[in-house]
Amino acid sequence: MRADLPSLLPLICPCCRHLSARGRELYSLSVGEVLRSTGGEDDGTPEDIEEGILVCDNPSCQRRYPIIAGIPVVLPDLTGFASKQLLALSCFHEPETLATFAAQGPDDAALPRMLEYLSIYLDAHFGDYSIPAPDGPEPGCGGTQLWHALSGCNAAPVERAIELGCGVGRGLHILAEGAELTVGVELNFAALLYARWILRGETVRYARRTSGRHYQPASIHAPARSASAVQLVCGDALDPPLAPDSFQRVASLNVMDAVQSAHQHLSVVDGLCVPGGEVVLSSPFNWQSGIVAEDGRLDAADPAQLLHDMLQSGRGLLSGYAISESRELRWRLRRDGRSAVSYFTHYLRAHKRGQLPRPT
Repeated sequence: MRADLPSLLPLICPCCRHLSARGRELYSLSVGEVLRSTGGEDDGTPEDIEEGILVCDNPSCQRRYPIIAGIPVVLPDLTGFASKQLLALSCFHEPETLATFAAQGPDDAALPRMLEYLSIYLDAHFGDYSIPAPDGPEPGCGGTQLWHALSGCNAAPVERAIELGCGVGRGLHILAEGAELTVGVELNFAALLYARWILRGETVRYARRTSGRHYQPASIHAPARSASAVQLVCGDALDPPLAPDSFQRVASLNVMDAVQSAHQHLSVVDGLCVPGGEVVLSSPFNWQSGIVAEDGRLDAADPAQLLHDMLQSGRGLLSGYAISESRELRWRLRRDGRSAVSYFTHYLRAHKRGQLPRPT
């Protein structure tokens, strides 16, 4: 994390925001301790905090949030986070080693689930940079159409962009080409670690699922992005620790049907976007009862049209939007060497009514 990030883009204490009677009192986080850092004045690069502590500025709170592997973890329930993300926090070994543990099963244990997730989404995000290339019924990079469409945003550069639910980081990799500062918010810490390594241009190795509990090693090497231009935050896409009206471009790609409430998520996207800014959304609208609440869905025979109507009318939002692009794209998830899932994901770009604030 850039040491000067709190001054460039304040991170907000989620606990204070929740405890406020009005729900709008925002207290920033400051760097309380730097335990390990790189860069700084001597080499002309911004200091990058690898490990440290952020502290809430509210005197009656002073909640502390850790910075781990350069990633601030800003969540109300840190104990719950640590218990769920222990594997990612404690060890990242060679893929062959991890796959050996996963081979013992059961399939729904934490390690097999983590390896399967990483195998699926690293292939979908960076399959075009992986060696060997993803195989299976539908070989290649499963997100090619989405990533190509997203690159069109960069024709209009912005000061700040954010992706909510950034996963392993391909969206950030693209958005960073058209923004001075790009922020990625993600709850899955393992995904953020891979995103960080890939964005830095490192060659990363991972375990690609071949069948059942069997994996083979694969690697990814993508072009680097400036370490100071992309900042990762471990946070909740339904409650990101950021102030309203902070970004000229807000992206949420295939997240709407992966959170408890699509309506709440759209409200968050809308709140982060400045008047005159742009939102970039995609979703296959693949509602699942175990993930999305019944009243949290865009419940219509044509959810894409319902989404358009909500944006254009501003219903439930701070403002209406003018939709500038809309299309259906293929989104493929390779599960293993013998199976894949293919979706149509609805992709749109829309501009919030109002004028962009002039640079200060």
